[in-house]
Amino acid sequence: MNVHKEYMEYKIGVEESSLGEKYGKDDVLIKDPMSLQKKGWSTEIMDIYLEQQNVKLDLVRFRKYLKKAYEKAIISMEKNGEHVS
Repeated sequence: MNVHKEYMEYKIGVEESSLGEKYGKDDVLIKDPMSLQKKGWSTEIMDIYLEQQNVKLDLVRFRKYLKKAYEKAIISMEKNGEHVS
């Protein structure tokens, strides 16, 4: 079986992150996280995003990504001659 992998990016919305409640929706952590990344990810910033943040997915929005991933998987399986039900 030949497995094809493709990265699909999903950026969480402000409403999906607990950081909005903690720091406020106007904080740079929420409004422009890429500006922080350009300065380099300090261990303090990494800790905020990776350890302190809780994410509640917007399942209606996330469903679109799952559907697209499923469609790509079906296409890949068909190309490899695998049975798709």
